[in-house]
Amino acid sequence: MPLEGSTMTSGYLSIKNISGKAIEINGIDCLQIRAEIHETTMNAQGTMKMKKVDSFLLKSGTSSIFVPGGKHVMFWGLNNYDNEHLKCNFIVTDGDPIEINFLVQERG
Repeated sequence: MPLEGSTMTSGYLSIKNISGKAIEINGIDCLQIRAEIHETTMNAQGTMKMKKVDSFLLKSGTSSIFVPGGKHVMFWGLNNYDNEHLKCNFIVTDGDPIEINFLVQERG
């Protein structure tokens, strides 16, 4: 649930697993900003629905691209964030976090 007075916005990226094993990503941590991994899907009736993704598997040698209308990161509270970059980490099962450095841009 968004905080009162805060707005939601989306973040996009691509990630490639160059390791020799599958990586399970089970969340994102952006320290001072609330963030969640979400995915937009379409049902058989053509209705689009967004839902939180608790985890996803990235097999060795594969990529995942976060795009509008697909998998993306939802942020709450960036309306008062005044840094050019936002450092986050994908939380990984059985491994070190994966650092992400988002470029924060004005909407428009």
